[in-house]
Amino acid sequence: MVKAVNSEITRIGGSGVGGGTVLGLASQMLGKNDIDAILALASDGNLRNVDLMVRDIIGEEIPALPADLTAANFGNIISTATSSDIALGIINMVFEVIGMLVVMALKNESINNVVLTGTLTTFPQARDVFNRFSEMTGINFIIPENAVYATAIGTVSR
Repeated sequence: MVKAVNSEITRIGGSGVGGGTVLGLASQMLGKNDIDAILALASDGNLRNVDLMVRDIIGEEIPALPADLTAANFGNIISTATSSDIALGIINMVFEVIGMLVVMALKNESINNVVLTGTLTTFPQARDVFNRFSEMTGINFIIPENAVYATAIGTVSR
């Protein structure tokens, strides 16, 4: 994570959770190490078969805490969970970890715009997960066109 305000750039930190996590877990859990195959599986997945949701704990929606909000990634995996459910669970977990890290990093900041870059931004689930974070937190998660090339574009433009 990098904080950029006008011309001042500060490294905030980072995490080892990302695309490599998706590939590593999918390789071990699903026997798949091809991202296109993992994404194809995830397209038919159902998170209710792997994640513990707020509704599973409290049974209903309460203000500011949607019933379908994840309470624990992989905390409710059922014996009939399919490979598609698991693939979606892996991707969802990675995006939720990234989203929460951003939310916590900005807790004491007046920054409301976050630009996401990298290969994960091309995953079909990215916009849904980060739009949800935007709705819940007021932080505007932005995935620009060509976000996958941000590092290369930034390097060339300096």
